[in-house]
Amino acid sequence: HGIEYEIIPVKKRDWYNKEPVMSEVEVYEKHLKPQTKVLKENVGETAARLFKSRRGNIFVAGTIAVVEDGYVIYAEPFKRVEFLRKVLDNPEIIYKFKSEKKGEIKNTHDKIFEILMERNLPEPEIDRKDKFYIREVATGFKIIGISLKDVKDIVEKSYWLLGENDIYKIKTCFLIDKDLYRKILQEGLSRMYGFLLPNLIIFADLVVLSKNSNWVIEIKEKLNYEAIGQVLVYKDLLEEDYPELGSLRMGIACFESDTRLEKTCKKLGIDIFVV
Repeated sequence: HGIEYEIIPVKKRDWYNKEPVMSEVEVYEKHLKPQTKVLKENVGETAARLFKSRRGNIFVAGTIAVVEDGYVIYAEPFKRVEFLRKVLDNPEIIYKFKSEKKGEIKNTHDKIFEILMERNLPEPEIDRKDKFYIREVATGFKIIGISLKDVKDIVEKSYWLLGENDIYKIKTCFLIDKDLYRKILQEGLSRMYGFLLPNLIIFADLVVLSKNSNWVIEIKEKLNYEAIGQVLVYKDLLEEDYPELGSLRMGIACFESDTRLEKTCKKLGIDIFVV
């Protein structure tokens, strides 16, 4: 029917030996979760209901998706055969899915991050030149048994693969962001520890190094229970993996707060930035 398609390996199995090009978590966080509203329209369920278990585990392998202009507008796990049979019978169905208007699709994280930068948050009293923003910082190494020495060795031996911006970031603070992790570190760790452990690494939305304090900031459209839990966990993991950060301050940046949760955040020392 002339429909373009692509196969994206996300998990290696005994019967499927293609090397993964993305992790299931990356597919969910980058391509499915931001499209939860349009998935609700076209599939009838949110991204979380479709791809997350009650325990919070993410299952993406085996999913078939329809992509328009680089954005997922339909995705359903474990129903690829049924869906393809429907397309064979009626190819027009893939053109009938609702999509968001051009220009409206923009990752919430990107929007909020841009506003934080514009407003010089957190700590607006500190000059912008005395701050360093690093998005999607890799963490969870130590708790799953990956040596921080091995991490540093792999990165330092791979300088020749890196651009000036990557080298600047490493030399400035040695925080590993998602791009750098995918570019060089994941493959090296997989050779040393096997494929499973490197796929358990998670990514904190934003770390801000400031003249006065260092921050971990969770970004959400609306303040919720998940954001509180995530920023607490990220704080512990980051402090363990990057002890040079010291004791991190915590923040949640969002478009909309929730008065029911603000008191708890204050108790836990979590600042809320409504942008």
